[in-house]
Amino acid sequence: MVKKNKAYAIRELLKQGMSVREIRARITVSEAYAYTIKKLMELEQEQEREQEAPPLELTEEMKEMAYDLTQGTGRPKPGEFIETGTSIGTVLDERGARYGNFITQARIAQQLKNVAHTFAMQQGKTFDVDQAEAIDMILSKLARILNGDPHYADNWIDIAGYAKLVADRLEGKIQ
Repeated sequence: MVKKNKAYAIRELLKQGMSVREIRARITVSEAYAYTIKKLMELEQEQEREQEAPPLELTEEMKEMAYDLTQGTGRPKPGEFIETGTSIGTVLDERGARYGNFITQARIAQQLKNVAHTFAMQQGKTFDVDQAEAIDMILSKLARILNGDPHYADNWIDIAGYAKLVADRLEGKIQ
């Protein structure tokens, strides 16, 4: 109950343009907690802007490229992997059925990562690059599980794989 009241007070003061440091001086609250509330407000505002955004206007060139790629007639650029005969729409439909709506999945992933990064920062924790990337990838996989098909084994296998890569490196078995 107290957190809700403090969170509400922090939100109101942020809306008035106060800085986190000013809020911390005014209310008995940690700077990290105030930053977390500020970040949540920013995410909410971003979500509102996304919902209000006008649809993307496609140029004729973009339409032609999309047509070529979906018909299997376009040439992928070096490094692109497009299966012959598979349209991007088909791939996106399959992924959507497996993982759920991408915007929702992305929101879940970003919120999980924000919580993890904020907590690590509060605790003064630092991570090696492989650890940080593994944490981010594991949280992305968790978001897919939460938003999509929790019975899809590949997500669980990927989570174990990222954890194993870090564990192996820590044990001197670099892959």
